[in-house]
Amino acid sequence: MDYLKSFGITTGEGNHQEEAFYGLILVYNVLFNRIAGHLQSWGLTPAQFNILIIVDKHGKEQGISQVDLSKKLIVTPSNTARLLEKMEEEKLIIRVAMDQDKRVKLVHVTPTGSALLEKVWPAYQKKIQESVSLLSEADQKKAASLLIGWLDRLAG
Repeated sequence: MDYLKSFGITTGEGNHQEEAFYGLILVYNVLFNRIAGHLQSWGLTPAQFNILIIVDKHGKEQGISQVDLSKKLIVTPSNTARLLEKMEEEKLIIRVAMDQDKRVKLVHVTPTGSALLEKVWPAYQKKIQESVSLLSEADQKKAASLLIGWLDRLAG
């Protein structure tokens, strides 16, 4: 609770909505910064890592269109295009025109991108596990249930 107070958020006075909302945001920021620091040591930003994961998992051999990729990233297609240009320069991905519609670019992970993912993934998973293991297993399950339920209501 002291951490919330350091941001000027009143706690313990029936202010549960703000505690939950800002608590979640602050947890996200701490976790994001930990992950970003880890990925930076591999020369990746969180956005680039997310692109590699999405293209690798959803694109498989056929690739994924830039539009579908931007929807999964929840960013505009123009922001995605800039990220992809940089990643293409770094030889992490390639973009290929779709046979049926040359206007559609399919994104594929290159062997260089796949090799980088294989190196980064185990340590990335370890960072996640270290962060989440600060909660008991029962609290992990409770947090997962609460957050997924909240997300379902917000997104529904």
